[in-house]
Amino acid sequence: MHYFLKNIVFLATLVLSAATAYAEKPLLRISCDENDTNVKIMINGVYKGDCPIDISVDPGNVMLHAQQPVSAEMERVFIQKFFISDGVYRRIDVVLSAPQLTVAAYKARQAEADKKEQKAAQQELQAAQNGDMQAMLRISKRYQDGKGLSKDPAQAELWQKKYQEAHEATELKSLMQRAEAGNSAAMFDLAKRYENGNGVPQDTEKSQAWQQKAQAAETQKRLKEKQEAEARRRAKVEERLKSYSMTPNMDKLTKSQSGKSDPFDALSSTVASPMALVSDMLSSPSHSAERSKIADELTPHAAAWAEPDSLMAKVHTKRQLITAETK
Repeated sequence: MHYFLKNIVFLATLVLSAATAYAEKPLLRISCDENDTNVKIMINGVYKGDCPIDISVDPGNVMLHAQQPVSAEMERVFIQKFFISDGVYRRIDVVLSAPQLTVAAYKARQAEADKKEQKAAQQELQAAQNGDMQAMLRISKRYQDGKGLSKDPAQAELWQKKYQEAHEATELKSLMQRAEAGNSAAMFDLAKRYENGNGVPQDTEKSQAWQQKAQAAETQKRLKEKQEAEARRRAKVEERLKSYSMTPNMDKLTKSQSGKSDPFDALSSTVASPMALVSDMLSSPSHSAERSKIADELTPHAAAWAEPDSLMAKVHTKRQLITAETK
């Protein structure tokens, strides 16, 4: 009898201790929207049942993860991390997110994207090895960021250096082509490069040779520009003379000399032309202002068209005499 009573007391004590321990554990009431069904509840990565649910948890940090499948690749989730103490009761209302990729689907898509990046990186690496300068830059960036290739700062620096060398070689080739084509600015630049050994072996003789070629090209360029400007001026005056309705004396004269290649040579090829031009200029008061203007424009350049005793020089001299007499 004594033994029996002793066992009863022991069992009662054990049950009371268990009940007390259970009562001291934190309690969670997890509820969901009434329209949300099949919502799985996991506590610290362990499945506990479907929502809604009342459960006891160990005190400390708790990670609550609610998950509702939408499709093979999509789900709605709710995640909350918190700390809970002994004897605490807490209610949590689950608010599910918009549909999103499941972890498995996200990993699968990421793996596919990584595979594409690796393929693209290999193609760019091949292009860079074949001399594509833009591919060299992209490969350098890939090695720097570890995108499509294993991250490697040394390789990133190497391909950056290769790009710089290729870029400088291309610039030098273009400079050479422009210099050989007669571009004086390119010649001066090339002379400077040979002087300083910038991109080419230092060579004083080549530097001086290109310097002389550049100076000669500049002189030729200025002469050509001067000749072109003179030609434009002559053409402009010629056009004005052609569009200007001459009086009978000059009309007859210019027609008789129409075979001349230069209208100014045609006018200066006859002794009679100065008097004819002066006669026309004095006999046409309505055009005297325009004639005077043309004569003034032609005067400074008479020596360029003919000798000092040419038509224009004589006309100018005669006109000055007539002007002096009328004053």
